[in-house]
Amino acid sequence: MNIPQLRECSVALREEVLRRKAACGDSGTWYEVMCIRTEWMDRHQWKVSTSDAIEHMRTEWGDLGALFILLADINNEVCNGGVAQYFYNGYATRGSAYPRITNVGLLTELICLFDKYLRDLNAKTDALYVLLVDIEKFLSENLDILDQEYREDDDIEETSRLFDEFDKRWWCDEIDADHTLHALVEVVLDA
Repeated sequence: MNIPQLRECSVALREEVLRRKAACGDSGTWYEVMCIRTEWMDRHQWKVSTSDAIEHMRTEWGDLGALFILLADINNEVCNGGVAQYFYNGYATRGSAYPRITNVGLLTELICLFDKYLRDLNAKTDALYVLLVDIEKFLSENLDILDQEYREDDDIEETSRLFDEFDKRWWCDEIDADHTLHALVEVVLDA
């Protein structure tokens, strides 16, 4: 998809972000999208899962609403503690019972939506897509080892090294994921 097509898919979300900015001042498009989700979770006293929040965003704002939340979750976790934190805090997982990590369903959903809507926009989004696929492949192929490490609070040197490599790629100039994602939401919602 191109930017005009993405804007067409996100009219309702764009209007809500503009309404919020007019009421509160310009606190940033990315921030306002995150507030929509946070306010919904507050109304449910945070007794809902990440999966529930994503389904709510999809119902209210379409696939792009869900995609932006999935992107925010991975970006916030990687910025705060790396890909390992994203995985071990359960943001990649759909329906697994804590503390057992048995799938990467939300990461898979993120990749599918990213592929559908954001791939081929520019070199940075293409490189970010490749990184997300690489992370998913590593996590999927190593779920048992990672789950065991988590339950035993024991890092295995090789998995720690790979998590560090993913973190470096997240921040490298080729991707610069944090800046790329914030700019992308601004451009798509044009708010």
